[in-house]
Parts: sequence; C-alpha cells; structure tokens
Amino acid sequence: MRNDGAMICWGTGSSEPPDEAFVGVSAGAGVTCGIVAGGALTCWGSDSYGMVSEAPGGTYTQVSVGLYGACALATDGTIACWGESTGVLAPTGAGYTQVERGELAGCALAGDGTLAAFIWATGAAGTYTQVSASRLGCHGLTPEGEITDPDDVFAGAVPAGPFVSFDTGAWSGCAIDASDALLCWGDGLVGPAGAYRSVSVSDGNVHACAIDTFGEIACWGYSADGATTM
Repeated sequence: MRNDGAMICWGTGSSEPPDEAFVGVSAGAGVTCGIVAGGALTCWGSDSYGMVSEAPGGTYTQVSVGLYGACALATDGTIACWGESTGVLAPTGAGYTQVERGELAGCALAGDGTLAAFIWATGAAGTYTQVSASRLGCHGLTPEGEITDPDDVFAGAVPAGPFVSFDTGAWSGCAIDASDALLCWGDGLVGPAGAYRSVSVSDGNVHACAIDTFGEIACWGYSADGATTM
C-alpha cells in the first residue's frame, strides 16, 4: 500500500486490486482484504471459505487475513470474523484495539492490554501493547518490549528484546528494535540488514516483507511463487 492509498499486489495468485484509496490491508493465500477511506471493507481474489463473498458490512479500522478465515476490527471496537469457523468463537463486546488471524489461531487485544485467544489458539495472561498470531498460538509484546511464546511454538528461538514491534507467521517471526534493526527467527528465516519501520510475516510459506525507513519494500524467504519479486 502506497502513501497515497494505492494498492500494488504481486506473486502467484495475486489479482488486480480495486481502484480505491486504502487505509489498511492484509493478504492471505490468494485473497486480500483492505479497508478503504471511510472504513468500508472489501476483499478480492479466491473465494475459498467465503472469504470474499462473506466479508461483512460496516466500518472498520483494521483487518487480518489468515489461511482459512479473516477477522476485522470495527470502529466501535467489536470484532467480526468470517471464513472457516471452528473452535472457540471470537470474543464479543466492544473495546478491542487489535485483532490478528493465523492459520488456526485468533488473537485479540483489549483496551486494557489483556489478550483474548480464540479458534484453537492459546495465549499467556498479562498486559500487552501488541499481539500476533502464529499457527496455533497468540504472542504478545509486553510493555517492556519482550515477546511471549506461551506454548514454545518457536522452540525457544524467540530472541530477547526489547523490541518496539513484531509479527509472527505459522513457523517464524520477526521483530524491530528501537534502533530500527530487524531480527528474525524460526525455520531458517533470516532478515536483511538495514533500518525498518514495519514487518509482516506470512501465515503460510516461510516468507516475510518489511518497509524500511526510506519507504522501500524488501521481501525474503520463500520465493518460488514470485513472492519476493515486485
């Protein structure tokens, strides 16, 4: 997503995005969902599990697409999920500030910093500033900048912080520290050198992309489907 809200997609299975100005986006396996200016939600690509046709109406501030389903955070702080529905349902009520969908995990951050795990996910009690979903777990960034791994999903590979932001995929994760350095772990994923302001790790193949402090995109890891070639 460019600074002007224009969308660019690449890789096998990607499709032409709507000609809209977007304020948020999340991509899954052949399907992408975005929030346009004004808060409406639109999805395009593969309609597996109804991930395009069942996208809800309303206005939203954030969306997260996993392999089998998606969730979005409404402007009133409630959570809407669609696609495959198994396990524990998403939490009800308002006051949430973030929601993340993984392969078999759903994670929501409440206004008081507590974490709600749903679908088949587990998560650690505590207070967090950010959450992310791996294949089966919910991971949180503590106020001290440490990343939790409650079920040892990453087999002790999560590095010590402090970090300012992070993201996890099914089998790997990456984090950015206060000096904008990027550090990745899990399944051989190694991030490039440089200074970065955000990072996103795939819920499927071991693959990630980051935006550096100059606004340029770097992608690395699995590349057989053109995922690292823009």
